[in-house]
Amino acid sequence: MANQGDIRAVAISAAAIAIGFNQRLSLGDYKGGHVELYQFFADVAGESVAAMAAFVKQFGPWSGVWAYDIDDEFGRWIAGRYSELGKLPDIAACKAKLPVIVKRADLPF
Repeated sequence: MANQGDIRAVAISAAAIAIGFNQRLSLGDYKGGHVELYQFFADVAGESVAAMAAFVKQFGPWSGVWAYDIDDEFGRWIAGRYSELGKLPDIAACKAKLPVIVKRADLPF
C-alpha cells in the first residue's frame, strides 16, 4: 500500500488535473460517467507523480510547484484531447505527453 505522502501527492495531482480540465472544458460537459472521469484523473495523477519522482531523482528538487506548472496544463491538454477525439486519451498517450509539458515549462527532464 502507498504511504500517506504518496496518497497526498496523487490527490493533489488529481485535483490540479481536474482544475486544468475544467479550465478548458466544463466538467459538466463531459458526456461519460463522472466516476469514470474521476478515476481517470486519479490514474493519470499516478503517472504524473511517477514522472515528478523521476524528475527529482535525476535533477534534484526545484522551486516550482508541479501541480501548478505541470498538472494544471496536463488537465487542459486532456480536455483538449477529449474535445478533439470525443473520448479521453489513453494512459500511454498521457505518459508520452508529460515530458512534452515538462519541457514546455522550461524544466529539465
